Amino acid sequence: MHSFTSTIIFASGLVSLASAAALPLEVRSTCGSIPSGTATHNPLAQPTGINTASACQASCEANSSCQAFCFGTVNNEIECKLFAVPAAQVPAQSSNNLLVFDKACTSVPNVVPTASDPTGANEPVAEKANTPEPKTSVAPKPKTTGLPKPKPSVLPKPKTTELSPPKTTELPPKTTELPPAKTTELPKSKTTELPKSKTTELPKSKTTELAKPQSTEHLLAARNQCGGAPIGPSANKVAPISTPGSSTLKACRAFAKASPSCKSFEFGTLTPRGPPVCRLFAVPAAKVPAPPKGQSLVVYDIACPL
Repeated sequence: MHSFTSTIIFASGLVSLASAAALPLEVRSTCGSIPSGTATHNPLAQPTGINTASACQASCEANSSCQAFCFGTVNNEIECKLFAVPAAQVPAQSSNNLLVFDKACTSVPNVVPTASDPTGANEPVAEKANTPEPKTSVAPKPKTTGLPKPKPSVLPKPKTTELSPPKTTELPPKTTELPPAKTTELPKSKTTELPKSKTTELPKSKTTELAKPQSTEHLLAARNQCGGAPIGPSANKVAPISTPGSSTLKACRAFAKASPSCKSFEFGTLTPRGPPVCRLFAVPAAKVPAPPKGQSLVVYDIACPL
């Protein structure tokens, strides 16, 4: 009977020990601590346009490979970094203003960082850095009555599979060069030269010289000078061929008509209020020289009518 009772007690102890070993250790997420991992882990992504830690967490939740994220300000610039490892393994960053959170953290701050609150956590960074990690609760060992102490079962450490950062394949930008635009040269416009206008030269008019009329009393030649002061050059040394005494113009003309060599005659006075004179010339009236100053004479070709 005693043996049976001991067996029951021993079995009960084993069951209690097994139950205690089956309880998982309470592991708390890292939420808002300064990263302190020693291994090198590059960020999975660094989304832009993020202003709060809560928005950075939303970006992490949208990425199936993301396990933790860092948020804060560096050089007055807000940064959000996603990591493919737990927050405890995120390596130390360049500034203590960056705090790390596990993806499963709750009550993540939804505050835009400022100069006085660069982490956006509404509490000093030093206070979070000095916050002790919670102790892991271990189930108490069961007391056994009269049974040998069972050896504690040591659970194997879970293997942590570190995901290698995804390879980023940079595609070389293709530069598509457009072919040079074709320059279409317009054909040169033809210059139509108008034919030169023909200059029609009018035939020179023939000068028909009138035959000398048999009677010079009725027809006058085109060159006859009938009255007017003599206008011939004064250099002409033309002397009268005759100076008949005549007191009237008609009498002077009669003397000129009677002289075969006479071609012109002049009539007038040689001095103011002087007696009239009549002079006969063997040259046309146009060649009779102009009289000196003070003489008042008029000249006629012999064919001039009176």
